[in-house]
Amino acid sequence: MSTAKKLTPVQDRPQVGTAHVPSLISPGWDMVFAGALSIAVYVLMNVTFRSMAPDNSIALWVFNLSFVMNFPHFLSSYQMLYGDFRKEITRNIRFFWAAVVVPLILGLGMIAAFAASSPAALGYFVSAMYFFVGWHYVKQTFGVIVVGNAVQKVFYNKQERFWLQFNMYSLWAVSFFASNAGPASYQQMGIYYPSFNLGVLPLNLAYAALCVSAFGNILAHFRKYIREGSRPSNMAIMGYLTIYIWLLPTLTHSMYAHMAPFFHSLQYLLFVFAFRRNKVEASVEGLPAVEARQQRVFGLWGFFAGAIILGALSFQLVPGFLDQLHLLDNSKFGPTPMVFFATIFINIHHYFIDNVIWKGNNPEIREYLFKAS
Repeated sequence: MSTAKKLTPVQDRPQVGTAHVPSLISPGWDMVFAGALSIAVYVLMNVTFRSMAPDNSIALWVFNLSFVMNFPHFLSSYQMLYGDFRKEITRNIRFFWAAVVVPLILGLGMIAAFAASSPAALGYFVSAMYFFVGWHYVKQTFGVIVVGNAVQKVFYNKQERFWLQFNMYSLWAVSFFASNAGPASYQQMGIYYPSFNLGVLPLNLAYAALCVSAFGNILAHFRKYIREGSRPSNMAIMGYLTIYIWLLPTLTHSMYAHMAPFFHSLQYLLFVFAFRRNKVEASVEGLPAVEARQQRVFGLWGFFAGAIILGALSFQLVPGFLDQLHLLDNSKFGPTPMVFFATIFINIHHYFIDNVIWKGNNPEIREYLFKAS
């Protein structure tokens, strides 16, 4: 999730006897979803499980969490693109690219790799997935910080945005180059893919950029505080600290690494929930009570129920059923090639979907996301 332009400030709703703090859901829950829970679990794991490697029970736990959080986070973006923004697909070239062209290229490319019996070619799709996943993580964090500040009426000028973005992308570069510095072979669901073996120079340059940008970012915020008396919101601070835990190699925890997608999804769904709730509430204004309740049930909770069902079907149930039919050579493509196909396809496509949906110049995002609760 990212934002492209200065965002519209939230309008306070005065409450008798209380000082209202604008938020997406509530100040406390915004902070928890944006990263506070993620940080708390990371600290707990470092205190209690620092030297332990992940075992089967942890893997099963994370797998079950995926059904209720990680899978729905992906499919909610599909529901928004092909549902909320379906009209944009035929009249906006960027939406058409994300909704039609990208999935065609991606799907046909992966099908061609299977047809050519080339696990090596499929390995490049895995590398592309991790390239875009890291990029997506930092873009979402940038959005969390900007939106978290916007709801508190704290806005960045061009210089402040530059240092924050420089810092975020430097962190992504460190994460990417760290896993591709030397010769190595990795495995994803039975498909092996090699490191790009780029050497240590790109990694060292990325670390240098990270240090410079972190200092510049801190200095820019310090000067902003002196000049305006404003500081980042708690939500923004949690998001900023969390992305370092997720991506900085020196902070990697073998058990926690399996949890990062869950917390990333939790962070993402905070924004989806705020958007859907505000959109539904706007649609029920003036409706009779029965119709309003019906709209809320189906428009909000039905949306998330659909995301859970579609997520389970798309990632596991349908491709898992196809894998049981042994349509492909398991000796070449691993035990679950169809689950592999669905996982890689959706992960990569998700990046391109978010790249057009979550923009500050998207009228519906501006209208429905930034409403104080």
